[in-house]
Amino acid sequence: MKLLCIELKKEVRQLNNDLISTSIIPVSSTTNLNELDPSFMYCQLLKENFLTTHNNVESSVQGLVEFCRTNYKENNGERELFEKFEQKYIEISPISWYTQQGFAYMMLNKALRTLDIKTIMKMDFFIRDLHRDIELYHSKLNINLCPFKVYRGQGLPNEAFDQLKKNKDGLIAFNSFLSTTIDKSVALNFARNSQCYTNTTSILYEMKIDPSISSIPFASVSHLSAYPQEKEYLFSICTVFRIDNIERHDEHLWTIKLTLTNDKDPLLKRLTDHLRISLGDGSGTRRLGQLMIKMGQFDKALEIYKILLKTVDPDDKKETTFLHNQLGYAWKQKGELKEAFSHYEESLKISRTYMSDIDHRLSSTYSNIGGILKKLGDCNGALKFYELVLKIDLAAPKPNPLEIAIDYNNIGSVLDDQGKYADALKSYEQALEIKLTHLPPHHPSLAGTYSNIGLIHRKMGDCSTALSSYHKTLEIQQKSLPPNHPSLVVTHGKLAIALEDLHRYEEAIEHAQKAVNVAAVAFGPSHPEVEKRQQYLDKLQQEKKVVTKQ
Repeated sequence: MKLLCIELKKEVRQLNNDLISTSIIPVSSTTNLNELDPSFMYCQLLKENFLTTHNNVESSVQGLVEFCRTNYKENNGERELFEKFEQKYIEISPISWYTQQGFAYMMLNKALRTLDIKTIMKMDFFIRDLHRDIELYHSKLNINLCPFKVYRGQGLPNEAFDQLKKNKDGLIAFNSFLSTTIDKSVALNFARNSQCYTNTTSILYEMKIDPSISSIPFASVSHLSAYPQEKEYLFSICTVFRIDNIERHDEHLWTIKLTLTNDKDPLLKRLTDHLRISLGDGSGTRRLGQLMIKMGQFDKALEIYKILLKTVDPDDKKETTFLHNQLGYAWKQKGELKEAFSHYEESLKISRTYMSDIDHRLSSTYSNIGGILKKLGDCNGALKFYELVLKIDLAAPKPNPLEIAIDYNNIGSVLDDQGKYADALKSYEQALEIKLTHLPPHHPSLAGTYSNIGLIHRKMGDCSTALSSYHKTLEIQQKSLPPNHPSLVVTHGKLAIALEDLHRYEEAIEHAQKAVNVAAVAFGPSHPEVEKRQQYLDKLQQEKKVVTKQ
């Protein structure tokens, strides 16, 4: 039984070693946040966050232990570890807590790998303390040391290895604290132990370190580690290396040669600077919420903003207003309109305690509330808010024409829903006039306005004018969008309907067929949208047969 326990511990340790989260940043990376690995961006922001926050250590430790007791099933061993952590945390080095590979090690690495917001925020004090502990030992390092190598052996999922092979000269970021060794044989042992797993490639990272240029803290931690014989070097969170070469070591093992970067690495600096600018000001945690929204991870954004709302100073009305706005937006994106409305309403209520009803800063909140009321079917309420937004935007010291065009468009959409087509048409035409003055002739936004105008003309029975507007929509989209963009499906469909109304079946069938073709590429051949478009095409073809026989 004792031998079995030892083997199981080895197996668990190997699995934990292999599960470290990494991100590949290609040398050709753009500054489009949607094209970057969320884990990399999250880790960068997390790093900035823990360096600038200050917690009460005693209450933070108690909070984490209570969180563990509530959320994790305890066995006797875990209970003892929790109690020891609570009683002895300050007395023992954070590096020792981490390298013991107990609950702190496993919880932190799993949370960073899965972007578990609640756990990470509960452990933020430990992340900071561990970083500072490594930083302390790193500061004692002789920077005149010659460059040296450290090693890390592990299994890497085949898919991740294939991505790595394609990105020589790119960057690899380790999205956790990184354990390495100066003893190559130790690393090789970890690498070869991973060979028994399926869909995994065994790799040896060979990492070149130049102490004279490194801005990343690392330290020899053998004297603090539970495994001193492994001669471990521990690097702080989110360490980034350049991928120099990838070569086969033997039949079952690959060697990945890396060089430690510093903060001045051109690609890394470009990406982190852009990330900082894109996510605006505020605390690191606040910007984590912004990142989650930009990435479309609305559940995680909600977690973050709820936590921030609980901890915000009640007298900080500006921040409280911002948090309710963000919660409203995240709920709206999830389709939970009543929850969204509740937060927008609360944001507005607080805002009105320190600014006037027509303050320009309220414009976006009014617009958001109008949008939700429209979706909830309260057209009168929506119209009231949209008209208030227009009033504010027109009275601004420096009116933004394109924002005013959006206001007219929003008002037009509500009037359309109310069946007030002449008034809706007037609003849409006002929006179009502004856009034609301030946008390039083939801007995609113009296509949307022409499409709205076409729809109103059709509802008013003027199918010829509707057709003309739809043709303008199509012309702009064909010049400004990819050939199989989903918007083209809608436009070809509208053209087909207008042509059907005019009994021009040949042309209607032509556009209906194009709608089917584009939908099949844009959504996939088995998507419900393709089926819907095909059914309409079949209907047109039947109508044509009936008309031809007459």
